[in-house]
Amino acid sequence: MKFQAIIDEQILNFDVEQTACGLDISFNDNNLDADCRPLTSNSFSLILNGKSHYLTITENDNSFEVTVDQHTNLVKVKDETELLLDKFGFSDSDEDHAGEIHAQIPGLVTQIYAEIGSSIEKGQKLFILEAMKMENEISSPVSGVVKNILVEIGLPVEKNDLIMEIEI
Repeated sequence: MKFQAIIDEQILNFDVEQTACGLDISFNDNNLDADCRPLTSNSFSLILNGKSHYLTITENDNSFEVTVDQHTNLVKVKDETELLLDKFGFSDSDEDHAGEIHAQIPGLVTQIYAEIGSSIEKGQKLFILEAMKMENEISSPVSGVVKNILVEIGLPVEKNDLIMEIEI
């Protein structure tokens, strides 16, 4: 199974397969020999390429605190499903920040119906995004107050550009 770990903004891609003898880990086209055995609910004995390590893993909100031989790092892990969702512009994580309105497609902002400080109800029309001669009405996914508008009428936007922030 494919995974991606993000440690201190460094991205590491790797594959993990369970075998009868342990784990087969492929990292940067190098195969690693690993045997990982649980000691407690969050601590493990890890033998990696013949070298023994003591490992503890504590789950945080959307990441893990991983300590290997007394060195601790905050690690965000994405599995195959999350990687595919990211690849196709979808996300299953809490990092999307409710209240942030992003452009779902590239286009041109032709109308804005909200103002900074105005109250918005879920489903209320926020702006029109024109793409390929079609007008796309963008509605609010949440109720709240418009905190910031980052575009102007007539300006083009790219996919995933932040358009508006709504304080919930």
